[in-house]
Amino acid sequence: MRKADTRSRALNGGMIVSFLIVPMLVGALFISGCGDTSLMPEADDSYGDGTSFFERPFDADALAKPSYSDIDTSYVVVEYLEAAEGGVLLMDGAEDLSTAEALVIQAESFVADTTFVVEVIKIVTIDGESPIIYEFQPDGLQFSKPAILRVNAWADFGHKATKVRLFWLNEVTSEWELQAETQVDPETGMAYFDCLDHFSKWGTDDGGSSTNEPSGPDDGSGSGGGGTKPTGT
Repeated sequence: MRKADTRSRALNGGMIVSFLIVPMLVGALFISGCGDTSLMPEADDSYGDGTSFFERPFDADALAKPSYSDIDTSYVVVEYLEAAEGGVLLMDGAEDLSTAEALVIQAESFVADTTFVVEVIKIVTIDGESPIIYEFQPDGLQFSKPAILRVNAWADFGHKATKVRLFWLNEVTSEWELQAETQVDPETGMAYFDCLDHFSKWGTDDGGSSTNEPSGPDDGSGSGGGGTKPTGT
């Protein structure tokens, strides 16, 4: 188990914001909203009984069970954002903005200037799954315009990943609830979800679409060229 890193990043003027926020506001081929209650997780036999990580109950002790899963990587991103401007929380030391994993928070979507904290936990289960848990804080913060989660599926799940699923943890029932599923851009490995309307625990996986082989087509970086860009950019 690796020790968690704490990283605080400041926005680089308006360049990062304009690069990541503006394109996301005009719609994309590979962007998905939430709330389709017809979505149901498909069984992938990850535990031999037709259930995967996000189909099992989750509690405070879930990650402490060595026979259940192991934390591969964990880190924390901290960013102070002004309500009038919004901004971007870049994940895991991303340098290539075109394929950067990020949380995009829209201007005037929250009431007051806020210090945002994201804990990212990348997991490897006993069955070889690679689910990711995002704990967004302040817990319970509501957005008037949804935040946008950018996912580099090739970096997270391997170059064969073709879809990404987004889950929200219902802490009353301790059950993960499927919120959305979207296809991965086959040219860039990127996927987007434009439906995070509040902060709590969220999670992603590849829905069993990847064999979890090394990420990226050539160098294992998962960059795979330019990122998926919304229509009109």
